[in-house]
Amino acid sequence: SAARALCTSSSQHVASRAASTVAPPKDVMKFVEEREVARLNEVRGHTLELPKPGQIVEVEFVNPQLNNAKHVQRLKGIVIDSRNGQMRSSFVVRNVFQEVSVEKRFPINAPWLKSIKVLRSMKVRRAKLYYLRDRPLSQSTFK
Repeated sequence: SAARALCTSSSQHVASRAASTVAPPKDVMKFVEEREVARLNEVRGHTLELPKPGQIVEVEFVNPQLNNAKHVQRLKGIVIDSRNGQMRSSFVVRNVFQEVSVEKRFPINAPWLKSIKVLRSMKVRRAKLYYLRDRPLSQSTFK
C-alpha cells in the first residue's frame, strides 16, 4: 500500500508539473530566431534594414579578425545579393578599387555591423546582380 501511495503521489506531481508549464510554440526555431533578433537589436540600440539589390550603400563595421573594436571600417559599393532568412539574413556589397574587385558578405544580425547608409537606389530587373562580375570595369562600376 505504501508503494501504491508513492506511485499515485508521483503521478499527481508529474501531472501538476505538466499543467503548470507553458506549451511550446509550434515552430520552435522561428520562436528562437525572433527572440535572438530582438535581443541583438536591443544590444545594438537600433534595427538595421536589409538593403535591396541595386542600392549603393556605405557599410560601417568593425573587422571581427582584429581585436580593436574602436577602429570602424567603411565599405562603399553596390548591393548585388540580398538574402532574407531571419537570423541568417545577409547581403553582398561589391566595389572595384584600383582595378581590383572587392566583394564582402555582411550578416545583417552580426554584432560587429554598425550602420548601413543607403546613398542611392538604382532600378534593376534582377534579384541577384551576379552578372556584374563578368562585365568590364567601366560597366560594373557606379558613379
